[in-house]
Amino acid sequence: MIVYRVVAVPERLAMAHELAEHVGGQVVLDETHQGTFPNHVRALGTADGATHVVVLEDDAIICADFTQHVERLIEQRPSHLLGLYVGRQHPRKPQPVIQRLVASQPAWLDAPAMTAALWWAVGYVMPVKDLPSVLADLDAGFQHPWADTDKRLGHWHAEQGRLSYPFPSPVDHNDDIPSTVSKNRTGRVAWAHCERRPG
Repeated sequence: MIVYRVVAVPERLAMAHELAEHVGGQVVLDETHQGTFPNHVRALGTADGATHVVVLEDDAIICADFTQHVERLIEQRPSHLLGLYVGRQHPRKPQPVIQRLVASQPAWLDAPAMTAALWWAVGYVMPVKDLPSVLADLDAGFQHPWADTDKRLGHWHAEQGRLSYPFPSPVDHNDDIPSTVSKNRTGRVAWAHCERRPG
């Protein structure tokens, strides 16, 4: 069973509920603005009884056939953490690698520089059986606590060699909505969404 969770802030609650309705999921609300990271951890903790949990941020844009698409991806790589969004411009470190990879339009972006981290937490799929190990990894501090949410959550799977990025991405990012963490980041859109090719 796959469950869907939408992490949200109060200012985007209506958007979050609309997205959750599309995927048959639940909203996990950061009511008091405690931060992105603890809200993602709370969302992961609500997946009891599932095989996989799909976490989407409230400004995610999904494919029309998103849930079916996710099911197919999980069938192909059931033990992997799947990064459902590959963004342009930010962060800058993987961008040259991505640019080379997408030229051939592969089904998966599997270069080591990509799979060394979960670069974006806009949307991802995590195997529920791995949650105890992921949480233990976080508690043990094997990754830096000041690192971004995505890199912290993806550290364990990256170390295990079980992190993958399907391409084109099933998730895009709504860059028309002001960021809740930065006023200067623009151009935060997918290299290619499942409904449009690179361009």
